[in-house]
Amino acid sequence: FGLAELAQMLRTRWTSGPRVECGFAPDNARDLSEIASLAEAGQLRPVIGARYSLDDIVAAHRQVESGPKLGSTVIQVAMPE
Repeated sequence: FGLAELAQMLRTRWTSGPRVECGFAPDNARDLSEIASLAEAGQLRPVIGARYSLDDIVAAHRQVESGPKLGSTVIQVAMPE
């Protein structure tokens, strides 16, 4: 998170279309459950730029460290059931 993201949040606040939001949540089960509920309801949509398996963790780190990226990099630790 940096100045570019702050500027993007401010710009999208006063324009039509998708908005960029940022928030911080304490590390507790109730708040994490609320965030999950918002995501499931489609009210919170994370931007995922790349997904890697745990076996590809080195490639994931290289991609993140290579410079600016669009979206978050996700490391998939286990296969979803």
